[in-house]
Amino acid sequence: MGAQARVATASLDQTVKVWELSSGELLLSVLFDVEIMSVTFDPSEYFLFCGGSDGSIFQVSLCSQVGLNTND
Repeated sequence: MGAQARVATASLDQTVKVWELSSGELLLSVLFDVEIMSVTFDPSEYFLFCGGSDGSIFQVSLCSQVGLNTND
């Protein structure tokens, strides 16, 4: 893991959050219309894929999020 390692969490409260692992700082919070059961980064960490409780899959672009650095 690099100095800017991040972790994503999924929640039944319909949110996905991205955290900076070393500091615990919340970098991004996304609210969905359904409960989120799973989350994963793509290998380049440019996108986040989120699985909804209704079977839907959401793609979140991390490159377009203000203040979220995707360059390690």
